[in-house]
Amino acid sequence: MSTLNCQAILFDLDGTLIESTVYIERLWQDWGLRHGVTPQYMSEVMHGRRAVEIVSGITPHLPIAEEVYAMETEEIVKMEGMKSYPGAKELLSALPKNRWAIVTSGSQRVASARLNYPKLPTPDVFITADDVTTGKPAPEGYLIAANRLHVKPSDCVVVEDTPAVIQAAIAAGMKVIAIASTRSKDRLTYADVIVQQLADIKLSVTGDGIIIRFPQKK
Repeated sequence: MSTLNCQAILFDLDGTLIESTVYIERLWQDWGLRHGVTPQYMSEVMHGRRAVEIVSGITPHLPIAEEVYAMETEEIVKMEGMKSYPGAKELLSALPKNRWAIVTSGSQRVASARLNYPKLPTPDVFITADDVTTGKPAPEGYLIAANRLHVKPSDCVVVEDTPAVIQAAIAAGMKVIAIASTRSKDRLTYADVIVQQLADIKLSVTGDGIIIRFPQKK
């Protein structure tokens, strides 16, 4: 096993803690088709971005707030069968409240509903699209989370699954563990560490911080 040391761990939500990517893609692709956008294009532009940025970029002629609210409502209603990844609950439960956060591009109402559906622990620091002015790949959300946890960005490790989030974490000056749950490993190469699944990550919490253990690269 290899190790990383840190003071706090910042988790992405969708595709990292919760198996929601397929559900989200299907909803947004259906929305895109209603507005003349191909599923392929939607898949290219939607990941890691706030709903308001997606909607305003594709349908700026529509009432943005109303369109976003309707789409978020559909996301909340259609969660049947969604579940957390193996190891997610155990990983979060092993961390003290002041040592972890969730940073997501989803709104507060969507992210909270999605976290509660599989009954995952709720963090004290929960950064959503409502807390930032610029979404990922901008680093704003991760920097806010580090500040609220009272740790330096360089003492944080981000756990995520998409290239956009890797960019955001690197821009924030943080180390990154990428989970190859929704993307192939060759698309995650900028991460410091790549693991196949969340359950590969093991933790030890000490008085000096957190020791993260993961399979050594072959």
